[in-house]
Amino acid sequence: HATKDAELRAAFLRTCEEHGLNAECVTINQKLRRADGEYGYPAIQIRQKAFVEWLYDLGFRPSHEERTIPVIFYRQPAWIRDALLRGLFSADGHRRHHTTGYNTPSVMSMSTVFQPEIIKCLWSVGVAANLIGSGWHREGVIVAQDVGAFVERIGFLQAYKNEDLQR
Repeated sequence: HATKDAELRAAFLRTCEEHGLNAECVTINQKLRRADGEYGYPAIQIRQKAFVEWLYDLGFRPSHEERTIPVIFYRQPAWIRDALLRGLFSADGHRRHHTTGYNTPSVMSMSTVFQPEIIKCLWSVGVAANLIGSGWHREGVIVAQDVGAFVERIGFLQAYKNEDLQR
């Protein structure tokens, strides 16, 4: 969402600057054409080696490696897991529209290792969730089944994603 999330990216860059992190907005996937006709997608790169190494030491990995939710987060207060999930859903999530007319928060991951990690973390903060499909017919989409708990505890950072969340 190159245009919809511009304000969120700007706020993130301001936060990085406030904390002395060297970060900038760059364009990735420059050969991919977006729905608005432009090419590439904005992304934020943090170029602070010590900070990135600290994140790796915690257990985070870049998206091209096998992602997991670091074990250390399960030893922290629930509000920290809420914040971690808010970031994940805000970056990779959307409102899944159902034929019955309601929207529900969902996030996509094709990683069979990361999918149960997301579900386990959601359950750890009291938000029931499930992977859509069964057996070989799994789509990689995780939906928050308890939308009320999701809205109360997690929510999306973007206001447009929070509109009409219901079940």
